[in-house]
Amino acid sequence: MTGAFYLILFILVAFILGLVAYYAWRLFRVGRAPDDSATRFQAFLRQTGGPAGSPPRSLDAGANFPRDPNAGGGLGVRGSGNPRWGSTAEDGSRVYERRVGLGRLSSAPVFIKRDPSGEVYFQLEDRPPAPLKYLLEPVGRKILQDVVGQVSIEFGPSWAILASEDDEGRLVVTRLT
Repeated sequence: MTGAFYLILFILVAFILGLVAYYAWRLFRVGRAPDDSATRFQAFLRQTGGPAGSPPRSLDAGANFPRDPNAGGGLGVRGSGNPRWGSTAEDGSRVYERRVGLGRLSSAPVFIKRDPSGEVYFQLEDRPPAPLKYLLEPVGRKILQDVVGQVSIEFGPSWAILASEDDEGRLVVTRLT
């Protein structure tokens, strides 16, 4: 009887240790994924003529992307006359033609930081910083993810910014690091 009890206990402990090891391995793999995918996305943008300044190449034989002469060699927006990737203001901040609706979250600039591991933190007004994944409001989360996506394309996998809207509703980004 005692031998059977120890055998069952051994199997149970081995199963639990196996689960812990499996999920620790999965957690380690997920922690490395955002930086790798951001690097691959930047390489894709360089190949297709993104903000790196190289002329655009077609993805298939018949597709040609429109060029905007104001965009500094990057991809342009068809018929807009404005650079897709934004223009530089007098204070060194970037002004993007894209309107994301950041003014709905806060009238003050929003601090957003993405660390090298891919974790994104944000701070609204005088509240403490929090990870973006804990923002449960879907509209606010979508707005901040749009800003993070736009900024990650240009600044890479790690950065800190102040984001706000100008009088016309355009996204204004000031890079801190």
